[in-house]
Amino acid sequence: MPSSVKVTLENKDQIKHFININMRSNCEVDVANGQNFIDGKSIVGLMTLNLVDPLDVFLIGEPTKVKDVKEKYQSYNLIYNQ
Repeated sequence: MPSSVKVTLENKDQIKHFININMRSNCEVDVANGQNFIDGKSIVGLMTLNLVDPLDVFLIGEPTKVKDVKEKYQSYNLIYNQ
């Protein structure tokens, strides 16, 4: 069962951290912006999305691994807070 979270990427450091967290995880990471879905481990794919709006991130993997990824997102202030 996928777990979802909204993230915001407001600068190049946040983009770098987001990609690094995803690449080091053992989860499948899908990112959606409207109707567009990309692999969350692909910097090229990520750059094709509109990064002005929050992104929907879907994490698929073992619950402990998914929790670790979300905690890392939080540590870099990537989680979208309305």
